[in-house]
Order: sequence, then structure tokens, then C-alpha cells
Amino acid sequence: MARWKKFKSVNLFCEATMEVFGDIFGGIMVMLFILGFFLMALWFILPFVIFAMKGKLDSAHILLENIERRLAAIEKEQGASSRPPQEAGERPDGFHS
Repeated sequence: MARWKKFKSVNLFCEATMEVFGDIFGGIMVMLFILGFFLMALWFILPFVIFAMKGKLDSAHILLENIERRLAAIEKEQGASSRPPQEAGERPDGFHS
């Protein structure tokens, strides 16, 4: 320790440098903490959101399949012969091309 007493200016420079870099590093750490907290919240919330959306999509898909089956049964009951033949240029869904 006695050796460094001669270099008081170097010691002051090192202390000042560490104080400035400590403030910068501390600010960066605070920003990283806030970012990490935000990402952690997303990490915990997003699976519930995604699985809820998947559940709603699955139920809508099942509902649409049931509607399609019922429509197919109704069309089958009415029979294809009662429908007028399609005109040229008319699409099967009823829209004109």
C-alpha cells in the first residue's frame, strides 16, 4: 500500500473512472432488469393466451364441421335433381366469375 501513495493522481483517476463506469453499468443493469421483468411477465402470460386462442379455434373448427355436415345432409335430402342446372360461367358457390 505504501508503494501506491506516490501515485495519488493515478488512484484518483482510477476511482473517478470506476465511479463513472459504475454509474453507466448500474444504469444498464437497471434497464436490463426492467427488460427481464417484462420478458418474464410475457413468458408467464403468453402460454395461457396461446392455449386459449387454440381452444377457441378448435371449438370454432368443430362447429363449422357440424354446420357443413348438416348443410350436406339438407342438400342431400333436397336432391340434386331439384336444383336447376348451372349456367355457363357460374361458379358452384353461386358467384359469377
